[in-house]
Amino acid sequence: MTEYLLNFCDYVVLTVDPKNAPAVHAYQRLGYQEVCQLVEASAVRRDPAGIGSVVRRVRAAIRGRRYHGSFVTLTR
Repeated sequence: MTEYLLNFCDYVVLTVDPKNAPAVHAYQRLGYQEVCQLVEASAVRRDPAGIGSVVRRVRAAIRGRRYHGSFVTLTR
């Protein structure tokens, strides 16, 4: 799957609990390496109309383009 995804984008990123030693070891054997630690958390929408979240998404997309980010859509 990693090889397939690399046909469409420059990077393939995985998230894994660092305490899950078997998974970390398996990913390392496949050639993945740790480049940062990501903290995942629940999010709560603060504005009932959703306008603020739309503005944030648009700003994030613009920032992503600046850093050559891309969206990948896989089809069957």
